[in-house]
Amino acid sequence: MTATIETGPGYSLEPVEYKDEGIVGYIERHPRPDNGEPCQGFVWVNAASEAHVDGPVWTVEQAEPLTLAPSILCGACGRHGFIRQGRWVDA
Repeated sequence: MTATIETGPGYSLEPVEYKDEGIVGYIERHPRPDNGEPCQGFVWVNAASEAHVDGPVWTVEQAEPLTLAPSILCGACGRHGFIRQGRWVDA
């Protein structure tokens, strides 16, 4: 199992592995922009996985330190930013 990546205070990415496919996505945790309460979403990085459901897929531009494209926009709270060099960067 791969370790959680701390991407900033209150921000993290928890890798999700599926069968022998390796990492298929990340549980992305962040504070809500309006009140700071915890919020989370899911970022798919393997569209070919049999576990993938309809929805966007991010590209792993660099594995170490992790860089994803495009930006991440939380549908629940509106937090918007990028994962660049293993860190959350607000958009």
